[in-house]
Amino acid sequence: MMVTFSANGQLRDALDTHELTLDLPMRASLTEATLFLSKRLDQETKKLLIEEEAIRKGILMVVNDEMVMDYHTPLHEGDRVNILMPMAGG
Repeated sequence: MMVTFSANGQLRDALDTHELTLDLPMRASLTEATLFLSKRLDQETKKLLIEEEAIRKGILMVVNDEMVMDYHTPLHEGDRVNILMPMAGG
């Protein structure tokens, strides 16, 4: 199934694109899909997104414009996942 990812900040820079569409196994969970995506990242950037084979705390995941708190939620063909990394500023 095809799922489109977008991200902000350092993760978007590491992916070198605003959006990335991946072919995932049917009914992959949000965590499984994010682990699949993380294989495209260098080790330092991967650490910002993944910790102990799970999505790091503090990362906000939005699927089809709705925030998802249960990362075991299955995805579907055509879903759009937005990964919102924590921001720092001053």
